[in-house]
Amino acid sequence: MTYLEAYEIVKERFSHNEKDLKRFHHQEEVVKMALLLNEKYNLGLDVEKVKLAGILHDYSKIYTDQEMIERLVPFIGKEAYDYQNYLPVVHSILGAYLVRSELGIMDSDIFNAIYYHTTGCPEMEKLAMLIYVADAVEATRDYPGADYYRSIVMQDFEKGFFAILKGTIDSLKKRGMPVQKMTIDTYNYYKEYFNEV
Repeated sequence: MTYLEAYEIVKERFSHNEKDLKRFHHQEEVVKMALLLNEKYNLGLDVEKVKLAGILHDYSKIYTDQEMIERLVPFIGKEAYDYQNYLPVVHSILGAYLVRSELGIMDSDIFNAIYYHTTGCPEMEKLAMLIYVADAVEATRDYPGADYYRSIVMQDFEKGFFAILKGTIDSLKKRGMPVQKMTIDTYNYYKEYFNEV
């Protein structure tokens, strides 16, 4: 599947209400940011893959949290219900499987970029790290700290990635929300990798 084909599918999928249209615009902006960072830092990633991963990263976000859990069951079994306490990450896991099963995109780099764009993972592939970062700092993001993370990313890609990862954990803890194990494992891995204190 080409990017243009995927773009039209996502555009139609997210065209039914204002919330969906906003989500579609976000996905477009993630593509733009991912392309910009790929070029700025000479990551050397295939442009078509970057665009596909960017436009498809929130593919499952048209469903409610409960619908996502139910739709995840056929792919990972009863383990899907373990994500009841980690609802913000479910769309990324389900999205990766749906992009594979519904759109026939079998590329493992794209699958992993979608799957890990909320949790991260130790030893992340470059495409997965790129989508993780682009998702957090695309131009329309205006959550508290967005400008701060954007400025770090524009100075140093890896430092920006780690700042976003740490900020995500801090934000979840501050709000009394549980941190998914994969995110903790990612943080611990990159804390050592980047020699962060």
